[in-house]
Amino acid sequence: KVSKPEFAVARSSRGNKLSWIIFLSFIVGLVAGFVSVYVSEVLDMKFRSVDEVEELISAPILGILPRFHDEPSRLAFEQGIEGIRINVELLSLKKNIAIFCLSSISSEGKSTISFGLGKSFAASGKKVVVLDLNLRHPALSNSLGYESSHGFVDIVTYDLKLEDVLKKIDENFYFIPAGTRHPSPSSFLSHQKVKDFIISLKEKFDYVIVDSSPILAVYDILNLIHLSDFNILIMGKDRISKVHAKRVSTLIRQVRSKIDGVVLNFVDEKVSPYIKYYVYKYGYYYYYYQSEDKSKRDNKKRK
Repeated sequence: KVSKPEFAVARSSRGNKLSWIIFLSFIVGLVAGFVSVYVSEVLDMKFRSVDEVEELISAPILGILPRFHDEPSRLAFEQGIEGIRINVELLSLKKNIAIFCLSSISSEGKSTISFGLGKSFAASGKKVVVLDLNLRHPALSNSLGYESSHGFVDIVTYDLKLEDVLKKIDENFYFIPAGTRHPSPSSFLSHQKVKDFIISLKEKFDYVIVDSSPILAVYDILNLIHLSDFNILIMGKDRISKVHAKRVSTLIRQVRSKIDGVVLNFVDEKVSPYIKYYVYKYGYYYYYYQSEDKSKRDNKKRK
């Protein structure tokens, strides 16, 4: 009887252990890879594309605006504002409307866009007023030099006349500052006199553009959002996460309102060609509407 040498058995045992070690290392590496991908997806709260924004917010992109620091970028910004104005006109198809410019957090460019949009509407021949309702931090009033002027709070509190607080910026373009600081902006904005005043503005102007406070910081503007005819959410690139956007969208739906359009701000200049795309995104509907309207007028004349 011939038996196997002891060293052969030892080598076979070491080989089996080595195989198991390699197999287990492969499995651990595979699982670690899947976990790494999953965790990176969960922790990645930034938007990767325009389509992601539209899908999460369930609202169209009205425009893409670059961060302007020189003449070419400033012109691109103005072109983008013009596109937003056109898209708002085409999507609302109304007159005498209130447009609420909203944001999740501060420093997303909401005040600059509110003012630029008002200027664009006024240049197109519409009578426009921009109303600073960021009563806690009236950045727009301050930047225009009206930090000490009577404004919205005063006209409602002391029954002043509109002429006492209305500031003419340009032809057809007016501004109402926030006015005197109020100790409790949220309760103040819930008063019926505030709502009546905004309604009265809609009767006097083609467009009332409201610069509001950031929604996730304070809920002030939610007291009045039912008076809005068109809500624009301003989203600063790399400043707002998916969590912020979803939370704002949920809060607005909870008060039975909705986001009508989104503006992406501070976008890299490399995507500037997309600005032109969003200027004319709804162009088909515009020309179709205009042609149909012209056809109806021509038919009436023939009759």
